Amino acid sequence: MSDESSIDMKTLWCASCKGYTEYKIDRAREGGGIAYCNKCGDQMWSASTSKLTILISKIFFPLLLICIIAIPIFIGFSVFDSSIFISFGILVAAITYRVCFYKYTKHLRAFNDWARRQALTKSED
Repeated sequence: MSDESSIDMKTLWCASCKGYTEYKIDRAREGGGIAYCNKCGDQMWSASTSKLTILISKIFFPLLLICIIAIPIFIGFSVFDSSIFISFGILVAAITYRVCFYKYTKHLRAFNDWARRQALTKSED
């Protein structure tokens, strides 16, 4: 990025450092990797990646919950078995959401707060 004060949705942004920082990419697989901030070591994403991941989770999780509830009904489990299956399924879905997708929501919220402050600072100049 050429101008540090401009806001870019596609550039990797560090939520801990609150800015566009230098990063290193850990090449976990061919063609991609995970970006880590050089200053604090936290994982970095762009705001557009966070938005896309949040959209996917908003589509995925309702479908997952419908399947968790529908499977025991269609298979014909007993009431006790159905309640255990549904309870365990909802617990697994909640843990998966927390581990996989909550960090993107937190990152995007921090980015939006930072972008608002940047826009206010820029308008005062």
